[in-house]
Amino acid sequence: MVDPNKAQIPQEKLAIFTQCVMPTTLFSLLLTKSNDYGQTQLTAADEFEHQRFSMATAVGVNFPLLQAYFSDGKRCRWIEPYEEAGGIHARLLGVKVAGETEMRFQERFGKASHDQRQEPLGKARECAKVGRFELAATFYQQALERQPWNWLLLNEVAMFLTFSLRDPKAGADMAKVALALNPTCSSELWNTLGDALFEWGRLAEARSAYQRAIQINGSDVRARFNLAWVHARDQAFPEALAVLAEALALDRMGEYRERLLQKQQEVLAGQTQRHQQEYLRMINLVSRYATQAGPERPRTEGSSDTRLPVETVVPETGI
Repeated sequence: MVDPNKAQIPQEKLAIFTQCVMPTTLFSLLLTKSNDYGQTQLTAADEFEHQRFSMATAVGVNFPLLQAYFSDGKRCRWIEPYEEAGGIHARLLGVKVAGETEMRFQERFGKASHDQRQEPLGKARECAKVGRFELAATFYQQALERQPWNWLLLNEVAMFLTFSLRDPKAGADMAKVALALNPTCSSELWNTLGDALFEWGRLAEARSAYQRAIQINGSDVRARFNLAWVHARDQAFPEALAVLAEALALDRMGEYRERLLQKQQEVLAGQTQRHQQEYLRMINLVSRYATQAGPERPRTEGSSDTRLPVETVVPETGI
């Protein structure tokens, strides 16, 4: 365990942090706010938190270590919400923080505010779970009004519109709104857009969306599974089998294994059926040609179809 009172941060690393987290304009006001995920309590090294974003591995902010430097070093005030809520933690730092500013910070980033934003979302999920889709849509609308910039929420609503309300056009439009906020870091958003376009019947655009998801996350199993559906619909069976093989190799935890194997069997059945149809078509063509040409008898050399007259032999009579 690390004692935050004894924690030391290399000056070069601290300089990088202050340049990133505390812009010059905020330094002039001697006030800044850190809003990120990460550790709020020190834990063992083997429990260090990390997450995957696109092709990069990111680590959360070590809040206790920063507090040890800024607060315990008397460099500035370190203000936390009265109650923590959610996975994103807010901290207010400043040399002279006005009382009104601190009060507003507590109102906006405390647990009560978080619960108020999440309330309609929880109700929407409960209604959708029991099939009350119209009421769920109302609560989702309220949730979006309270969190209009939450691309994760937008993604969830897009899935709801596509599969629960069976409105893939609206689902695609909602996914595009989310992608306008986060176009390059989430393969999940591109998968959601592809699902909506596939259900809408726009296969070429769906293929492009799934391929974009794979570009963002090269180990995305879901995108390959979805892409196999597009290839199968186009009857591009070799391409479908190839992408399914890649997905099976990448599915290390077996999350998609059953669905991948089932889809593989469906694609193999479709390919076998097409081969049988091609074979029968070839047989029919050969039979039709043979019928039109008529039967032929083999001929020997020097033979002729002209029949010779048969001589009549008259027996001789006795004397």
